[in-house]
Amino acid sequence: MRTVLTGISGAAIAIGSLTLISQPSTAATLSFNQVYFFGDSLSDPGNAYRASAGLVPPSPPYAQRFSNGPVWAEYLSGQLGLSPVPSTQLSAQNPPLQGANFAFGGATSGTANTVVPLFPALQQQIAQFLSLQAPANPNALFVLWAGANDYLPTESTFQPFTNPKPSVTNITTAVSALEAAGAQNILVVNLPDLGTLPLTRITTDAPRLNALSKAHNNFLFRQMRRLERSPGFDANIIPLDVNALFQQVINQPSQFGLTNVTDSCFVQQPFSICSNPNEYLFWDRIHPTTAAHQLIGNFAFDNLVALFPPTTAAAFAAPEPTNADLATSTFAALKSASAPDSATLTALQSTSQASASVPEPTTAWGLLALAGLGISQVWRRREVLANGPASVVEAAETHTHLG
Repeated sequence: MRTVLTGISGAAIAIGSLTLISQPSTAATLSFNQVYFFGDSLSDPGNAYRASAGLVPPSPPYAQRFSNGPVWAEYLSGQLGLSPVPSTQLSAQNPPLQGANFAFGGATSGTANTVVPLFPALQQQIAQFLSLQAPANPNALFVLWAGANDYLPTESTFQPFTNPKPSVTNITTAVSALEAAGAQNILVVNLPDLGTLPLTRITTDAPRLNALSKAHNNFLFRQMRRLERSPGFDANIIPLDVNALFQQVINQPSQFGLTNVTDSCFVQQPFSICSNPNEYLFWDRIHPTTAAHQLIGNFAFDNLVALFPPTTAAAFAAPEPTNADLATSTFAALKSASAPDSATLTALQSTSQASASVPEPTTAWGLLALAGLGISQVWRRREVLANGPASVVEAAETHTHLG
């Protein structure tokens, strides 16, 4: 069922006020009965939080994810009618009946993790999936979004890449491994401009990071096109141009219900949380709000529908769930939700009124809290940027060594 997607230069897709470019696949009908996610904090549904015994990211002010509510992977899953199991909750009693999410905060595209070294990066996530389920389900959707941590500044031992070749090569390796295992539909997401983050926007690093993002995305597209045209490759590679989405949102925020696309809603020093997080693009200095994640999830779903024209949204829904499926459908309500997790947002807003009781943890706090896990050394991601002194970015980006 090999389909060549010539990429984001084909038919126009209109999504509300957003017009993006994508090329339809010739695969007429697809009914995904599972979905699998691989990547970093942008797709992490709580794996890092559970693996760190609830310490990373600190919740509240976070919501067990690197955001203030569900991430885009959860919104997309809800629209697909599926409930993938977080990889940290997989067991014989909780198998991946409708898929699984292997994404971990701090994951690079290779084998390094910039939050906790023993947490899996993209290559380990792929290996874990292959060890649990091979061959791959040909009716599943596989989603890869990685690369941001390859380039962003960090105090971990990982040295950020200065050119896109290693990152894109790693992603290509992951896609190839999934295809070799039998995956038929692989969604590959590109990067937003990393110089537009609150962390980097007003720094001298911004132009370099934007140039790296552009180079990464161009090289990624070329490599994916080359891969799908290679002899024997038998899978649909579906490009998702999140970069174009972010550009549209930043240029026309009011069209997406946003009022602030430059600052972070959550500020650590002095501790504060904005009163209107649903109107912010960024939750902290790196990660989107759950409102922005919902935009990404909707965008991904609309692209999937448009890429397979004869297929309606209903056709993407999974088979009738069993009682066991329903018992694990934590985010079933997301299928029809029009606003992100309002209860969580309300709780987080009230938290900001008592900022002294929930401070942004210091390095010393991290040492004390993580010592119970046998952690021997803790580092904090800092702004290692050219125009100012290093300062702690956020506890959600903690880098540790496990003893």
